[in-house]
Parts: sequence; structure tokens; C-alpha cells
Amino acid sequence: MTTQDRKGTGHVSGFDGTRGVAALVVVIHHTIFLPIDLAAVAVFVFFVLSGFLITNILRNERLKMEQGRSVFRSSLKNFWTRRALRIFPAYYMALALTILVDRYLLGGHFYREALWYLTYLQNFFIALVSHSWGIFTHTWSLAVEQQFYIVLAPLLLAIPASRHAAVVLLLFALCVGIMFGAWFLGAGEGLLYLLPFTGIGFALGGGFIALNRERLPAFLGQHWLGALSLAAMPVLAVHALPLDIPYKYALLMLAASGFIAYVVERPDSPVVRLLETRPLVFLGNISYSLYIIHYPLRVLLGERLPKALVENAFIFLPLVVCASVLLAAASYYLVEKKFLAMKRYFA
Repeated sequence: MTTQDRKGTGHVSGFDGTRGVAALVVVIHHTIFLPIDLAAVAVFVFFVLSGFLITNILRNERLKMEQGRSVFRSSLKNFWTRRALRIFPAYYMALALTILVDRYLLGGHFYREALWYLTYLQNFFIALVSHSWGIFTHTWSLAVEQQFYIVLAPLLLAIPASRHAAVVLLLFALCVGIMFGAWFLGAGEGLLYLLPFTGIGFALGGGFIALNRERLPAFLGQHWLGALSLAAMPVLAVHALPLDIPYKYALLMLAASGFIAYVVERPDSPVVRLLETRPLVFLGNISYSLYIIHYPLRVLLGERLPKALVENAFIFLPLVVCASVLLAAASYYLVEKKFLAMKRYFA
């Protein structure tokens, strides 16, 4: 790898901190509702980062098959098992708790929609059925990520590693084409935001970087490009920006992919050194649980605390952030790590 690899684990310097910052941005945005859609930017960065890592894992699995050290069935089984151990425990625990909290503390009816969330189809539910946001709808991005795995895992394991880059580029072009085609046929922003082709397009951008990281142009490691990519993302997230949605998303794909490429190429940069500081690495470690847990907690606190306190952002925001971090840390150490330790059996 062109980046620092921690004991062969595939750790990329700066990725944990990037996750941590992105998760914190989502919590802040969902708590005080900023005029710039920074939560969307954070989610798109998550997609690119995840696409980089997952594509790299699948490429390595395919190389093992080509070396005679594995076969398609066992490689796919191991991939899915390791993903399940990483994703399902914290997710389904949070889903169960959210159903109970919504039903018995908030008097809601979220349980009636639970089947969509049990099967990771909530992005279709929000876009095509409910057309509304609720206590657990922020997990739509996790559904898109599962759909990305379903498409990419068997495909990359079935074809030679030498063709992976071409296939990923073709799929990326297809996703972008569908995004523009849907827009010109009358699809609204909600459909483009929630349905899988956009999120998968971002993930494939990260996948293309992973497959070509030894051949990335030198300018991708330049500080000016990292700064430009980082600055462009919040600008493109301004609601009032006079730019049609597919063009905005296409530019965001370039900006988010450019930033991840910069992090990959420059592990010695001040940005990566900042992202590798202990607080941000810690947030990165708990970012998955933090992302899942924060919004149901924010809704509960918003409903149960005095109105004057909730409306005071200087009090309510730190309260939600601190409570979310504490609960996420508990989920990480008591649930996630217990199941992550089992991944060694499927190395």
C-alpha cells in the first residue's frame, strides 16, 4: 500500500480520523440543523472511504483465488460473514432499542415500519413509500452500503483482478448515467439522494482510487488539491447553490474522491497527522455506533427535556454530543469489539 499499514491490517492513516470527523459532523447537523447540508457531505465521504476499503478487500480475496489459496464460494462466504460481524450486532441492537423507546417512551408507531429496516430496504421505503424522515431514517445510508456489497462482492470475486479497475470504472459511469437520466426524466432530489445508484457511485469512486493507488497522478498528493477538495464539499452542500442536483452530486463525487485520494497519497501531511490524533481516532473507532445511535437519542432528549433547554443550542448540542459519544463507546466496547474479535476465524 502507498499508505501506512498497521501490522498488515489494511489500516490507512487518516481514515479513522476521517470517520470520526464525519460522524461528529452528522451528530451536530442533526442536532441544530445547519443551513448547509454538512450531514450529506459527511455521508458521501463515508461512501467513498468505504468503497476504497471494501474494493481493496475484494481485490485481495480475488488474488487469493487466483493463487489457488481460496475458491469463490469460501471467499464470498468469508467476506459476508466478516461484514455481518462488523455491521449487524450494533445495528440490530440499536434498532431494537429504538423500537422500544419510540413505542413506550415516545408513543410512536415506528414498529410498523420495522420490516423495512430489518431487511435494509429503508432507503426505498423513505424514497418511494413514506416520503418522510423519522427516528431511524438516518440509517438509509447503511442500506445503500449493504446494496453496494450485494452488487460488488460477487462481481469482483468472479472476474480476474486485472479487470477490476475497468469494471469499477464502467459501473461508476453507469451509476452517474442513471443519476442524470433519472433527473432528466423528472426524479426529485429525494430519489437521487436515497436510491442506491448515487451512493454506490460515490463508493465506486473510492474503489477506483483503491485499484489504481499505485498509479495515481502525482498532483493528487498536492496540498492545494487536498485543500481545494476539502473546501469544495461544504460549498457544494449549500442549499441555495444554483446548480441542478445531479451536477452538484457529480462535483461532490470528484471532491470527496479527491480528498480521500489526498489522504491516501500523503500520510505525512499535516491533515493526516491531525486526523491521526487520539481524540479523532477514538471517534473514528466508535463512529459506526455513534452514527446509528445519535439520532434516536437526540429525538428522545428533544421530547423529554424542557423546551427552553432544547432550544438553547449552547446547552443542547454539547449534551447530545456527550450523551451520544458515551452510548456509542459503550456499544463499541460491549458489543462491536466482542463480535469483531470473531473475524479472525474468517481471515
